[in-house]
Amino acid sequence: MGHTYHMKRCDGLDIYVTGSDIPNGLNALFALSLTERLCGQIIPYAINGYMFGNLPGLSMCNNKKVKWYMFGMGNEVDIHSVYFYGQVLTLQHYRVDTINLFPATMVQGEMITDNIGKWLLTCQVNDHLEGGMQAIYEVRSCTEPTRRRKSSPQAHVRHYYIAAEQVLWNYGPSLTNHFTGEKLDDPESESAIYFEQTDMRIGGSYKKVVYVEYKDATFTKRKKRSAEEKHLGILGKLISYILYCPWVRGRVWIQNLTSVPAFCGCSGFH
Repeated sequence: MGHTYHMKRCDGLDIYVTGSDIPNGLNALFALSLTERLCGQIIPYAINGYMFGNLPGLSMCNNKKVKWYMFGMGNEVDIHSVYFYGQVLTLQHYRVDTINLFPATMVQGEMITDNIGKWLLTCQVNDHLEGGMQAIYEVRSCTEPTRRRKSSPQAHVRHYYIAAEQVLWNYGPSLTNHFTGEKLDDPESESAIYFEQTDMRIGGSYKKVVYVEYKDATFTKRKKRSAEEKHLGILGKLISYILYCPWVRGRVWIQNLTSVPAFCGCSGFH
């Protein structure tokens, strides 16, 4: 009789594989590989907290310079090949349509939009692509009204009120795969394993901690996100400044509204 290998899937199920079930008499490396595949099938891969084309707000005008800021999170399996359909970017003086992104790294690419339409933004790693790491961005024809030049603002301090909150985050709020038109919980679809609700599946909603912006220090009234910020998804408030701008200062107030301890650290600022 062959050996029996015991594996625990990521969803808690116990799997037993006997030697007779292992093709070509492979050893425990097969069991390890099988475990990794079983686990990998239920890991959702998202862009800003959205899967299968549900990320909103990626809309831009044609013939404009667009800067893409990309950063990777996760561990050694979260190595991504970010692929832009229909357009090219400039990265380190090279024209590319694919950007390699590693965990704990940030990359900035510049795009001059010149191809009107709706385009795919995906990770080219097969497991990540099949796991939902897909978005749609739109390049549209538009003209902007002429704006009057504003005078230099008076010196002032910008206050930002940011709270850490626990939410039930939905990775596919439309419950639709915007690439295939299928329902995300369709039993025959690739996405069903992430969105179906059964005795062993919780569906597409997970408890998460997010950073939410409020209007003042009372932390009672949320600040509504603009249409330009919808693409940020699960990410928090984007705070940006012009370097060495003498008339603008920023102060960030942090409040923990979760039921667990939370820490916020700022690198490169004081």
